[in-house]
Amino acid sequence: MSNLKIDLIAPPFHGHLHPLLGVARILKDFAQVRVITTKDAIPAVDAAGLASAIILKGKEAAVWNIPNIGQSVRTRPWLMWRQFQQNVALLPGLKNDLSQLWATEKPDLAIVDFTLPTAGYLARSLGIRWWTLHPSPLAIETGSGTPTYFGGLTPSKSAIGRTRDQLGRICTRGFKRVIFSKFRHAFFPYGITAVYRPDGTEATYSGDKILAVGMSELEFNQDWPRAVRFIGFTPYTPAVDRSAPDLDPARPNVLVTFGTHLPHLRARFTDYLNHWANLCPSVCFHFTTGGLGCSNSTDAQWKSYRYLSYEEQLHRFAAVVHHGGSGITNHTLRAGLPSVVWPQDYDQFDYAARLAHAGAAIRCRNAASVPAALETVLSNPNFRARALQLSATLKSYETSTLIRQLCVEAGLAL
Repeated sequence: MSNLKIDLIAPPFHGHLHPLLGVARILKDFAQVRVITTKDAIPAVDAAGLASAIILKGKEAAVWNIPNIGQSVRTRPWLMWRQFQQNVALLPGLKNDLSQLWATEKPDLAIVDFTLPTAGYLARSLGIRWWTLHPSPLAIETGSGTPTYFGGLTPSKSAIGRTRDQLGRICTRGFKRVIFSKFRHAFFPYGITAVYRPDGTEATYSGDKILAVGMSELEFNQDWPRAVRFIGFTPYTPAVDRSAPDLDPARPNVLVTFGTHLPHLRARFTDYLNHWANLCPSVCFHFTTGGLGCSNSTDAQWKSYRYLSYEEQLHRFAAVVHHGGSGITNHTLRAGLPSVVWPQDYDQFDYAARLAHAGAAIRCRNAASVPAALETVLSNPNFRARALQLSATLKSYETSTLIRQLCVEAGLAL
């Protein structure tokens, strides 16, 4: 067995945990791997056949309350402020738990989800190499190009567009500096003294390596910080439910999914699905609730499931209606499927913009526009052709080889 020890740290949110588990499974082939997360995520870690350790025990509800605030955050700074306060309140417990774990079992490398920079700084202070894992690399700031988190902007070469982008970058940096100034007392104990390094890169990410999940070819910006390495996509879905969809052989089957966040939206989906099914009688809809509800069910007009394995089942559909989360975006691209994207929050507007700009999806502004968009996506073969092209590009990333090569370059003994 290899003497190389690697700890991977992530919150329990599926969009963060699942990519990390995919990377951990690759690392397991040549290192001793341990996944550190909250107690409620341990069953998924166990199902992946990985060793685990628990942090923030008893604080699981507080962790989930950060993203699930009952409404969309979008670009509302007061809601972002509230989420930041909730995050900061958990930092002492996180530091204490990690310090205890690493006092007895110190790894050679800590790969930390981008939402937990204090864990990375703590690792570095203990002499542990720190890399950032970023499942949503579009959030990484670049020195030029189209800024993100402004409702899904697309590239513009006009003078107005360039001015817009410059103002967007200024606003982003200004907002982050204001937030940091108000909470700097919580970060100083970790050695985080500024939002940006002298070279302009974000100090909340590793200056050594940022493992960017996905493909650079989908992104608008290409002047990435030196530390960024795109590693492709690790399509991992825990074996929570192995239900097979009941497909209709006479109609195109369309998957509808809106992730595991946004419960306030998913609770209303019965009304949306009834409306869409009435307007699109030639389509068989399949809705995966992300755990909402107690059991699978079949309706006269559409079918629902608590979970479906994207790895095993997604390729069987004709198209996907989704919210533009990073996970479902990459799964859909890997399966070579066109999509209709109705973004709701966070980075979803930016993923919707990228998919539409690439010609693999139609972006919708509201629920009423979904049926017409879906009919177009299903009837126009160009969407499927472009999705297949992007799928080939994504699959060309040899993720296992790339990760192993990065470890070798870093001088880690395999």
